[in-house]
Formats: sequence, C-alpha cells, structure tokens
Amino acid sequence: MDHRGMRAAVDATIAAIEAARAAGEGHSWNLAAGTDLAHFHDMRARMDQGDLDEGKIGRWLGWIQGAAVAHRWLTLDQCKAINRHNGGLEP
Repeated sequence: MDHRGMRAAVDATIAAIEAARAAGEGHSWNLAAGTDLAHFHDMRARMDQGDLDEGKIGRWLGWIQGAAVAHRWLTLDQCKAINRHNGGLEP
C-alpha cells in the first residue's frame, strides 16, 4: 500500500471506530492512554503536517487497527477490507 493508501486506510479506520462508538459497540470505551480518539486524530493531523514518514504511518495503521480489534470496535475482517479497499486491491 502506498503512502496515500495508508493515509486513506487510517481515515477509514478512524471513521469506522467512531461509527462503532456511536452505535455503542465494542468491549470498552474506557480507554487506556494512547487509545483515545483525540490521540487518533492528533496522529492523523501529524500525517497532514508531514511529521510522519511512510514507515511510521504503516506502523501507526497497524497499531490503530490492532487496538480496534482488541477492544472489539472492529473485526479483523473489517480491518482487512479497509486495507484491501484503500490499497487498490478491490473497488
């Protein structure tokens, strides 16, 4: 997945987490440090500012999706679909 695809996947992941939260889904919304929505948006803003290289964005995408699955906000299949879609592997 290229830089643009990773950024789009991060956006789609954050949007899916916010939708799950609005629907009351997931294991817990009592979040540990680093897993709150404000931090997710801060990291996304840092991408826009050019503060993160492609490797860091890839690690961040993996981390945010791992946190989403661990908290049961998203399923692994949902994360895979987000990545396939934004990586240009499916329409």
